[in-house]
Amino acid sequence: MASKVDSGAVSDRPKLSKESTAKLLEYARQCRRSFYNQCMLRDSMLLVDKYYNRTYGVSEGDVRTKLANMLGKPVRVTDFIVPMVMPQVETATGKLAATFLEGTPIFMAGAGPEHQDAALQFNTVVKENSTHTAWDAEFISTFRDGFKYNICGISINWEVETTWGVKNDNSNNPTRVEVTWSGNKVSSLDMYNTFWDLRVDPSDVAKLGDFVGTTEVMAPAAMKKYTNRLFQLVAPTVIIDALNSKMAENTTNGEHSLYYVPDIVGASQSASKGPISNWASFFGTQTNHNGSVEYAHAYYKTTLFVRIIPSSFGITIAEANHPQIFKLVVINDTVLLEVERQTNAHDMFPMLLSQPYSDGLRLQTKSLAENLMDLQDLSSNMWNATLAAKRRAISDRGIFNPLYIDSKDINNPNPAAKIPLRSAAMYQPISNAYMPIPFRDEQTPAFMNIANGLERFSYVVAGTNPMQQGQLVKGNKTKSEVDDVMEGTDLRERLVTISVRSKLMIPARTIVLTNTLQYQTSTTYMNSEEQKAVEIDPVKLRNATLLFQIGDGASPLDREMSTEEFAVALQTLQAVPAIGAEYRVGELFAHLMSLRGADLRPFRKTQVERMYEQQMAVWQQQAQLAIEKGAAFDVPMPTPPDENAIKQEQANTARQQASTLADMVAAGNKQGQQQ
Repeated sequence: MASKVDSGAVSDRPKLSKESTAKLLEYARQCRRSFYNQCMLRDSMLLVDKYYNRTYGVSEGDVRTKLANMLGKPVRVTDFIVPMVMPQVETATGKLAATFLEGTPIFMAGAGPEHQDAALQFNTVVKENSTHTAWDAEFISTFRDGFKYNICGISINWEVETTWGVKNDNSNNPTRVEVTWSGNKVSSLDMYNTFWDLRVDPSDVAKLGDFVGTTEVMAPAAMKKYTNRLFQLVAPTVIIDALNSKMAENTTNGEHSLYYVPDIVGASQSASKGPISNWASFFGTQTNHNGSVEYAHAYYKTTLFVRIIPSSFGITIAEANHPQIFKLVVINDTVLLEVERQTNAHDMFPMLLSQPYSDGLRLQTKSLAENLMDLQDLSSNMWNATLAAKRRAISDRGIFNPLYIDSKDINNPNPAAKIPLRSAAMYQPISNAYMPIPFRDEQTPAFMNIANGLERFSYVVAGTNPMQQGQLVKGNKTKSEVDDVMEGTDLRERLVTISVRSKLMIPARTIVLTNTLQYQTSTTYMNSEEQKAVEIDPVKLRNATLLFQIGDGASPLDREMSTEEFAVALQTLQAVPAIGAEYRVGELFAHLMSLRGADLRPFRKTQVERMYEQQMAVWQQQAQLAIEKGAAFDVPMPTPPDENAIKQEQANTARQQASTLADMVAAGNKQGQQQ
């Protein structure tokens, strides 16, 4: 089947009439408004974050008590919120990070011997891109959002950045030069300010949805740098209008604000009021004036990807009656700054959404954190009841006669203060002045048993156990029994891993691959694993057939061979010589060591080196026999191998290993499809 090649006839930035611009701007507004009018996702996420940070249910008295404790004046025991949501969320996040992010690079490519160089180039590009834009941190943030809200998103765009570097001038002195970097940039989406087409499943928005977008706040300097990159791409009048636009004041008439700042811990007055509407008062500064531009103190930048039929908006381009993807950038909800047709080969929105727990109910499916919230409440109530009993135990409640004792004296906060009796108590028994009320704490053991049971329920909900969080579990258990327990907990974790792999990581890999093949230019990157500079040739990349392997952690080494089995295997190789007659023992030993993380390939001798050592051993043996017999020995010593011959054989071995890697990856992908 012949493939259609985009010849460039379709303009990336079409010229729009005023009517088309107005229609697109209104469409962008309606996309955002329709989302927030149909769902209350912000409210549910805010509640989850308060449970995650344990900042809910705090009264004014609790704040005063905590401040007194911070000042070194403990006056009472405050109420306590049991940390149950946060540890389970972080454990689940760590497992996904260990599964998908421990590989180097994250998306590793393999190829046959004829395309080995292309695979090395691609792996080098991915490693450089992931290091430059901190892919690991962005994916971890995305995984954490998934377990907190059961909805997460990530943006993967091919970005071009202009930075500065240092080079030598004609006199070999350091000088600053402008450097252009381009590559795949991965950014975690702020789910509080991300909206999408609710008519399709979140995981399918990138392929089937009509829109997805997010809003961010830009400082004036960042906004100026951003508009400078649009020189000769966007009309100057549009850029000036965007720079002169002002942030709309927040309203309470049902119109959702453009940018939402959740109040999680009440750290600032602006946060407690939601979105910041007046940055001038926030920073205490004045508006900047510069010629025809009156800079605002901040800008709302809404980036929106839409799948539209251009003719419906009066856009005259090729194939105007076919759905096409456009990128829209709206500043302060008033100025349509960018309209760019997307010609990506992957034909998806570069914003991916995913749900770790997907049962067909979309946003109604509860997240891991939401399933733990009621358990955290009940457990906190049990602990607070116990603390209330302890406060009662040290409060020394009693009944006193105000005619005999002054209330100020008996309520003196000084624990060493003496209590004087009034004159009316003369010749009266002291028991007539004060009678203590004994405290009987009979419910605390029951409360603690309930709290411990609720903690066990939290592990049932999360599908984990205390050992996976590094907690010591007392009891006499063998290694096999512990492995059986851990094996049982892995089953539910693998369900989430498979879901995230198919709905998030594989589409992300597809975008990274197609962007690299489509936009990568010739350059040179340093490969730390190979310890050499790698020349990137886009032509070789596009001509190569690459195979991929992601999620190495989804098949842990302990599942393949336990520590005891590994030790027995090494002893058996040494004790049974018959194994050497059936298998190549040296290669088998290297494979077993590689399973435990030790790479022996850099230390392997070449065939010419092994032949030289064998010939040298035979020559030494013959020479020793001749000396013992007293006979003349004129056989010349074997010649050491040539350095060029060693390098040539190392190159041939590397090509063979590349072919082996390609076969292994292909077999792993085939097995994954069958599962």
